[in-house]
Amino acid sequence: NKIYLGSNEINKIYLGSTVVYDKTGPVSQVGDSIVYSLQTADETINLTESTVTLDTVVQSDAATFSESSGVITVSTTGTYFIINHMAADRNTSGSNRTSVETFLFINGSLVTGAYTDGYIRRTNGADEYSDCSYGIYDLTAGDTVEMRKLRINAAGSDGRLVGLSTTYIPAKTTLSMVRLDETAATCILEANGTDTSSLTVTDAFVDQTWSVQTRVDSGYTHVSGSANIQLDAIGRYLVCYSNSWQRATDTATRTGVYERLDLSGSDVPGTFDNNY
Repeated sequence: NKIYLGSNEINKIYLGSTVVYDKTGPVSQVGDSIVYSLQTADETINLTESTVTLDTVVQSDAATFSESSGVITVSTTGTYFIINHMAADRNTSGSNRTSVETFLFINGSLVTGAYTDGYIRRTNGADEYSDCSYGIYDLTAGDTVEMRKLRINAAGSDGRLVGLSTTYIPAKTTLSMVRLDETAATCILEANGTDTSSLTVTDAFVDQTWSVQTRVDSGYTHVSGSANIQLDAIGRYLVCYSNSWQRATDTATRTGVYERLDLSGSDVPGTFDNNY
């Protein structure tokens, strides 16, 4: 709550410790966020991939983010935490099945992480599902971020996927972003074809390896192709992961995949994930 008009601080006003203004308006800073949601009307998910046209800004720091027709543009180069939350409703009668996917696109190109895939087997009113995924990305000023959707409707040899239109539930599909401290040590790893493996019917967990080191700052030790990330400093860490699984055949069988994070060989409570 001080106003500085000295030679070193001219034309700047500091209001507390969280918001900074200069003569042109708010200044982008760490912690700025946006929550962009679909609230006005349901939106049909088609067989052709398309942008989710989010229509309501729940909250936004205008110094860092701008938005239009479902696309978010960042004004400041930095590191961002992106949360992709999708809800879907079968919105039809009868017994039928549908698989729906959402993807994250940066500058019009598909990126790994922040991917969701949900399956609805509608019967007796069981016609909804929601999913949420996360990712940490280094963005440059002017980069655009959008969520895209796709309905998988082609029937396999077992004919299990048949379907009509699926619609989003208003006020439940959301794309959110938070600007992180880009000076904080960060480790971002990705898998490629060499990290793909077949899962067998077993109760034993196997390691997920990572061969692509997108960013490994000082403070982390990782060998390409290894599953282990060594933390070189004591502290609090934000950790998120995203995996995609696909059946190799269209046979009339069902598969459940379980995932979790381990810390020094012990599972971490709250990180367990189950996909069907």
